[in-house]
Amino acid sequence: MASRSQRETLARAAQLLGGIGFLRDYLDVTATQLLRWMDATDAVPDEIYTRAVELVVRGLPTEEVEPAWREAR
Repeated sequence: MASRSQRETLARAAQLLGGIGFLRDYLDVTATQLLRWMDATDAVPDEIYTRAVELVVRGLPTEEVEPAWREAR
């Protein structure tokens, strides 16, 4: 089960990117899996949580860090 801080981090990351769909694309996961993490059904893998935390701390991705995501958006 995802912790409250993990759920809040995912929610903030989605907000920064403009919605859950953009976060799903950024993390390269299925919508179903992302929603299971966000509603605390499943535990968030460390790699996914780390990427979400980095996004929240850093803000929006830069061209140098995430060029493919930027182009898709």
